[in-house]
Amino acid sequence: MALASIGSRPPIFLATLGKPDDYRARANWVQGFFAAGGIEVIPPAEGFDNIDALVAAFKQSPAPAACLCASNGAYAGMPGAASALKKAGAVLVYLAGPASILKTLPAEDATAIDRLIYSGCNALAVLQEAQRILCVEELSEAAGFDAEEAGFEVYAEVETRSY
Repeated sequence: MALASIGSRPPIFLATLGKPDDYRARANWVQGFFAAGGIEVIPPAEGFDNIDALVAAFKQSPAPAACLCASNGAYAGMPGAASALKKAGAVLVYLAGPASILKTLPAEDATAIDRLIYSGCNALAVLQEAQRILCVEELSEAAGFDAEEAGFEVYAEVETRSY
């Protein structure tokens, strides 16, 4: 709906940690997961190996939310990543992986993570929440109002014909 109304999908920043082998499989899965909900994942050119670079890239992106993506071991290798994204203004911080990862993270990171996404999670609920928080409906309505003021019809009325 957002793509048709405002010309883009709501974005989520993909916070890949470590080397490509540490995040490639999950990053591909995450992109498909969010795409199913009409949300665009903004991937970085390469994985992050320090928090300053991660935060700088997030701040430069148009995304209001972020998804941490790495292998289970790589998450523990960058303590402070989730809390740094929250402090940098991320309205939502997702982590791709099972709940057992939370036990390996510092407490400030574990509490900064809003949602876990993994195969078998309630994808519909997660994606609906993401759309609500990313204001998809409001953005679509605003685009419709702007188009109407400019003299364009965003939604055409469908005529029903009786034969």
